[in-house]
Amino acid sequence: NLCYVLPPKSEADSGMPGPDKQNALCYQYRYDERNRMSAKKVPGKGWEYQVYNQLDQVVASQDAEQRKKNQWQVTKYDGLGRVIMTGLWNNGNTAIDPAALKALVYAAPQYDSR
Repeated sequence: NLCYVLPPKSEADSGMPGPDKQNALCYQYRYDERNRMSAKKVPGKGWEYQVYNQLDQVVASQDAEQRKKNQWQVTKYDGLGRVIMTGLWNNGNTAIDPAALKALVYAAPQYDSR
């Protein structure tokens, strides 16, 4: 999987840029065990996270600003894979790690049958 995009300004010809240049200039991607993009960082922005259910549907996403507020954008699907509800989940003063949220999602029903 593509993990980094190194623009010319990052001087990639001299090897892997250091952490400061990576954060300032490079596009970075992380993938989960099923090769789904679980995190990305673009220059000038913070990390963005995505959590999937077992049906490979994005059920939660979070950008850097939402992370500061312990918020997640959530999506609920029906049995046919159609979006039936979206909302903002505010977890108060408690931060939840994407991996912990994924465990909660996997333990819950994967779609709404009402």
